[in-house]
Amino acid sequence: MRPALSRLVALLVPLCGLFAAGYGQPQNEMYIRRFAFIVGANQGGSGRVTLNYAVEDARSIKKVLEDMGGVMAGDTRFLPEPSRETFFREISALSGDIERSRSAFRRVEVIFYYSGHSDEENILLGGERISYGEFKDAIMMLKADVRIAILDSCASGAMTLPKGVIKKSPFLMDTAYDMKGYAFMTSSSASEAAQEPVTGEWVDHGAWV
Repeated sequence: MRPALSRLVALLVPLCGLFAAGYGQPQNEMYIRRFAFIVGANQGGSGRVTLNYAVEDARSIKKVLEDMGGVMAGDTRFLPEPSRETFFREISALSGDIERSRSAFRRVEVIFYYSGHSDEENILLGGERISYGEFKDAIMMLKADVRIAILDSCASGAMTLPKGVIKKSPFLMDTAYDMKGYAFMTSSSASEAAQEPVTGEWVDHGAWV
């Protein structure tokens, strides 16, 4: 596993452990269902270098979440090189799964992970774009108790620059099991290139910071 991805996994494991208490308990106790939505895209469109590890990294995160993160294999959506249409179709299907789960489970959680190209305004899927505004709207429409979105791509920090942000205590330090809300994590700042080593050179993807 590449060092950058290892650092991300080191963040994910305790995060998943924090939410894992009660997973799989009888329905009349703490009963959690956790979904994962994982996207890998090596292709960023015309004029952009094809990445070597984005899809591989996404597949590795899928394995971590299923092996140690309390996500059942059937509750993972893994999209390698999806189109924009496929992305939103699968988000809509996930939303339906979440709605149906709420009557049977006390708590529903979603972890989203994207590895690929992006710029200051968009996620780049091949020659297609999904704006950060569209992406955030899609995540926020999911009726889960906890939504965690991770972008491992260039300039992804631009997504986290909304107006009116209120500073809160770090959620990983909150010991309350019934915490709710959302968190966005990015591998780079709004003006920073993430990096991926390719034959001695660096391509704009992959170094988790």
